[in-house]
Amino acid sequence: MRRLLVLGLLACASDPSLIRYDRAMLAAERRLSQGDSEGALGDFAALEARSASPEDRVEARLRRVEALRRQGRLPDAEAAARELFQEARALDPELRAKIGLARARIILDLGDEARGQGLLRRLVARFPSTVAGGRAFLLLRGRLAERDPSAFAAYCRERYEASPDSELADTFAYEGGRVHFARNTPEDDRVAEKAFQIVLTRWAMRSSGVWDDAIWDLSLILHRQGRFREEIRLLERFLETRVIADQPGSYEHVNYKFAWLRIARVTLDDLIEPREAARWLTEFPDHFEYARARDEALHWLAVAWD
Repeated sequence: MRRLLVLGLLACASDPSLIRYDRAMLAAERRLSQGDSEGALGDFAALEARSASPEDRVEARLRRVEALRRQGRLPDAEAAARELFQEARALDPELRAKIGLARARIILDLGDEARGQGLLRRLVARFPSTVAGGRAFLLLRGRLAERDPSAFAAYCRERYEASPDSELADTFAYEGGRVHFARNTPEDDRVAEKAFQIVLTRWAMRSSGVWDDAIWDLSLILHRQGRFREEIRLLERFLETRVIADQPGSYEHVNYKFAWLRIARVTLDDLIEPREAARWLTEFPDHFEYARARDEALHWLAVAWD
């Protein structure tokens, strides 16, 4: 039995050549991070030549592109990335998107904003369910959201309508709504509310990276419109998603304690119901034992009972 167990473990052991390859890749990465881009360039070329799979070969070539970029050889790096993207047509979309993102960054480094942004847009359109596609969107947001908010909001709406089931769909809806939310006008609030409701209707808390932000911003819209009962119900819905942080799988969002306090303040200041506000404020320390806002809750509790 013992011999069979040993043989089974040996059968499951990694191929020694793959272990050596991984170690060589780590050594090349270390050399690159330490500033020896010329030496790393040769290491990555050697790794590409001995790669056991197309994916490993592409990854090694992609690191060569990065080494060229760090040497300041941006045109060479961009040409290598473009060639690599064409060669990787049959590979995993995530890997192709990663190559495209590297190329887009190099083009932006070259100062060609129009071409770089155009490539970022194509990456978001073609690979909206990849990590690199998400990073391409973040780069676009940083360039568009402040310079031309209206164009960015329109772009988000267009992307959501084009790919409503992608991994970025909730982000498209939320970010477009956020532009209108920031303008703080009745008309923009209506547009933002519709966008946030899309997120809250189609995604649950832990299936969306922006669900909690959407519910918080929507509650602020309801507040400035004087829809205080709706605001409280929405914040109560938010609090229902809370799991205590010391339990496995917990999700302790910073806004939970603020939501609790805002319910109390809205009840006290806007609905003029001090008894109900006092109930919320009395229970706050039990639910948020270590929150620094405990003193604030005690202050408003005194006000409620005044």
